[in-house]
Amino acid sequence: MSDSKRLSRRELLRSAAVAGVGGLVLGGLLARQASRMVATPAQQANLAGAQMKTKVDKIRIGASLPLTGWGAGDGTEMQRGLQMAIDEVNAQGGVGGIPVELVVLDVEEMPAEKMLSNFQRLIEVEKVHAIIVGYHVSSGPEFDLVAQAKIPYMHVNTTEASAKPVRENRDKYWMIFQGDPTEVWYGIGFAAYMDQLIESGQWKPYNKKLTLITSDNPYSISIADTFKAEAEKRGWTVNIYERVVVPVADWGPTLAKIRKDPPGLIFITDYAPSDLALFTKEFVKDPTPSLLYQQYGPSIPEYLEMAGDAANGVIWSTVIGILPDSYAEPWKQRYRQKFGAEPGGANAGSLYDMTNVYLRAVAMAGDPTDTRKVCSIMENIIHRGVCGTMAFDKSDLSGRPYPEYTKDPSLGMPHLTYQIQNKKHVLVSPEPYTTGQFKLPPWLA
Repeated sequence: MSDSKRLSRRELLRSAAVAGVGGLVLGGLLARQASRMVATPAQQANLAGAQMKTKVDKIRIGASLPLTGWGAGDGTEMQRGLQMAIDEVNAQGGVGGIPVELVVLDVEEMPAEKMLSNFQRLIEVEKVHAIIVGYHVSSGPEFDLVAQAKIPYMHVNTTEASAKPVRENRDKYWMIFQGDPTEVWYGIGFAAYMDQLIESGQWKPYNKKLTLITSDNPYSISIADTFKAEAEKRGWTVNIYERVVVPVADWGPTLAKIRKDPPGLIFITDYAPSDLALFTKEFVKDPTPSLLYQQYGPSIPEYLEMAGDAANGVIWSTVIGILPDSYAEPWKQRYRQKFGAEPGGANAGSLYDMTNVYLRAVAMAGDPTDTRKVCSIMENIIHRGVCGTMAFDKSDLSGRPYPEYTKDPSLGMPHLTYQIQNKKHVLVSPEPYTTGQFKLPPWLA
């Protein structure tokens, strides 16, 4: 991107006043024209003191979310995360005295035509200053809409398909930010964790056969294929590769194949919580001597509600998730008080963090309509949120994971691996965030 809105020394110092002196590593940044800006918990209260240079009377954030259909559990979390961030900023006086307003449209089961209709309405009718969403399974066609509108667009699609267009055409898509690492890191990361379990003696695989179960979408297939390649490098062979259509009504035929040829590991990339819960309940009735991994879906509260005790022993992971630490725990308490429910593992926190990144960039820019400047600031922010570090690699404006990409947890988003123990999510990797240790599942103990 050719950046025509570089920060001057005066603008940097004004940004420091908004962000808080402790939020900017000034010694190095002044020498590099603020190439990185670090947000900390105490800074949120300072947004009200921003020196705004705009005529707008509201900062409007648009969202296209799955509030009905199979993704409604996620959609509810997404909306709550957005609303919570906005309400907290407004309660402190808005951004430089300007209130923030949320406009939400239901994308239902996320067909491309509904998504595009929502984006067109948000841009042309609602006149939003930015669009912040969770994920869209049909994502891609909306990129040109936001490129034409030249407004910030933040998402956590978690896909290479979303990173690639930005990587290949930064001049066109300078306003599109992916708040987390892409899906390829799931396979890379779990293969590394599997090595740790084996090398430490915590798990001795029954054999080196791998059963892969994926849903029929590019995201799930990519994760399965990446892990397949990583496992084969380690001498594993795939005995079953099953592709299913969401939602799955009957796991019987798949489980019959597994029981006929038991693998050492079952790796499932269908992320629908109802599918995963049903599989788990049926699996434990007659389990094979297999470690069971399920990608992301167990983070959604309805999974445990449906699976119950059967979930004990299941391993799952997310490349973006709410941390069990002193920053996120007070946030979780505020969430419970506000919504009367437990937050899920990822969606509420990720949209909360992205909203704060955007609003801090607006405060530093001084005007939500100066979108080039807002995005230039966002590109250089390192934000410590409830999901850990949110930062954007300059090559594709996507996140990078810790510890697979960087060994510095202050620069990468933690790739969290959990095991369900006593119907609770226990974080078993990576350090220094862990809350417990891996235990053999009940069917292997």
